Amino acid sequence: MDSKKQYPLSPVALAFPDASPEADARLAASIAKYGQRVPVSVWNGEILDGRRRIAACAKAGVAPVFEYLDDDIDPVQYAVDRNTLHREMSDSQKAWVAAKLSQLSPRGRPRRRQGEKGANLHNYTRKDAAALLRVGTRQVYYAARILSEDGPAVPQLRRAVELGHVRVGDACSVLDQDPDVQRRAVDLVGTGQERTVTRAVKRIRRENQSREALARQDNQPRTAVEAPTLFTASLAELCDLVPAGSVDAVITHPPHREDGLLLLGDLASFAAHALRPTGVLVVVGNFFLLRRMLEKLARPDLRWLGELDLLFEGPPARSGPPYRMDIHRKPILVYGKADFRLHGGADLVRVPPPDELTPGFDREEQGMALLAARFAASGQTVCDPMMQQAATALGAREMRCTFIGSADGQTSVDRIWNRLSAAEGNGNF
Repeated sequence: MDSKKQYPLSPVALAFPDASPEADARLAASIAKYGQRVPVSVWNGEILDGRRRIAACAKAGVAPVFEYLDDDIDPVQYAVDRNTLHREMSDSQKAWVAAKLSQLSPRGRPRRRQGEKGANLHNYTRKDAAALLRVGTRQVYYAARILSEDGPAVPQLRRAVELGHVRVGDACSVLDQDPDVQRRAVDLVGTGQERTVTRAVKRIRRENQSREALARQDNQPRTAVEAPTLFTASLAELCDLVPAGSVDAVITHPPHREDGLLLLGDLASFAAHALRPTGVLVVVGNFFLLRRMLEKLARPDLRWLGELDLLFEGPPARSGPPYRMDIHRKPILVYGKADFRLHGGADLVRVPPPDELTPGFDREEQGMALLAARFAASGQTVCDPMMQQAATALGAREMRCTFIGSADGQTSVDRIWNRLSAAEGNGNF
């Protein structure tokens, strides 16, 4: 055995995925300490199994040990047996190997084109390779699509599948995405921010739509806005103060208490009275009270349009039960008199972390501003008939909308006026 001879790598050996740099470092350390326990297999003058051991021996400064195989063995079967014996591969990685092996002949040489002189008629099909690796044929088909060099998969996605970080089925489901979206999705999975590329793509879409909404908001013409109109009136009294069919969006964050739940029926009645035919009712909910809120808001002349989520990024403003969940993520209940086309159609409205908020806005105010941007346009009328804070008014004024609101007492109205005046003084509008 000539331990100093350099042998080329067989195409069969190259069909198997690389290991992580950490695993290669552990192998080199083991060989440096204990020596090479498993010889490198050489067949027909090429390394058939053990290319990682060759590299580890070089790194450890140890002369590699070879074994020489008989020419009459099936190199593909041998390599599959050895690799499935001493290394762990996911089903997706096995499908990846099967797709590569389906491009080789049984003697481990590159597949010849059909009709070419000397074509080998016994090449491994995808079905044969799938059976050899004990994976589904469909998975091998998926892997072959990703493996294609002239296909839609970006190199980062192919590499992630090869290393077992992304499943072949998930990877195929995002092949219709732009290359930049594919790369960003792989990065999100690689950094542990998302579990799958499909979830990562959905997250990227939502973030893009949120940025587009903010861009639309920033690009609204900065025309003069009427001063907000604030009342201290009940929901029933407000029906007499607000003309029928004069409001484009009723956006409110009702108190999540028993007395607040009892008022939701009156809120639905007011919305049915005040909204234009194309208007929309948007209610910030609470996951713990969601079923009861839906029951109270149900009304024949208001159509249920769907539910979104308002997600607050960053640390919670306060912690401890029962606030942690509804501070971080809140359901948004949407009703209307007719179908309302959601801008962009995203099901998540993301409020950025505290250090990325609009200057002068807190997280609740930024959230309501995003809802105003989502459900109203500049020049329209927004109403919050159950004001607890100035958040809806601030969001409406940020959108250059006319605002009408009502609070439960003069003290609350004065406090809201003070907040609006402070925002005005800070140049938010």
